[in-house]
This record gives sequence, structure tokens and C-alpha cells, in this order.
Amino acid sequence: MQPAGLKTFAERNPTREKLYSHERAPQELDPGYEAEFRSHETAWAFFEAQAPTYRRVVKHWVMGAKREETKRKRLGQAIEASARGERLRQFVSPQGKTSS
Repeated sequence: MQPAGLKTFAERNPTREKLYSHERAPQELDPGYEAEFRSHETAWAFFEAQAPTYRRVVKHWVMGAKREETKRKRLGQAIEASARGERLRQFVSPQGKTSS
């Protein structure tokens, strides 16, 4: 590294690190939430069959809520969609639009 880069790195603000979800370790569902999801066998089987990236995003979305009632609501939405064999709409790319 060049001296300017070393200086910038040394002066970085640690409170500004790991702000973005892609910088943090994957988040798991709390054991109680996972048990509730697993109790809906069809929904859990569908969810587990999805790509790891989708599962990671949904877990982060559920557990990222600040209020307990919001977490419960989101978990319910994930269970309902999975039971229908569908992904949550907000995490599905629009038809014909793919990332390159």
C-alpha cells in the first residue's frame, strides 16, 4: 500500500464499518422462529429448496426488523408465501430483468 492509503486506513472510523448487509456475517433465524417455520412442513421444504442467496436475504429481512411484532409479521409472510410455493415478491427479479 502507498503511504496515503496507509494513512487513510489508520484514520478510518471503526463505527462506520460493517454497515451494509453484505459486509456482515450471514444472519440466522432465532431458534424460536426457525422452529415455527419448520412446523409448517410444506413451507419449510419449499424454503430450504431455494437458493442460498434467497434464504440469506429472507432471514436477514425477518431478523433485521427492530420490533418483535414486525419480525413476527415478516416471518408469517415468509411462511405463507413458501406454503403457496412462491418466493416473496420483493425478493424476486421482475420478469425479463436479470442482473448481468
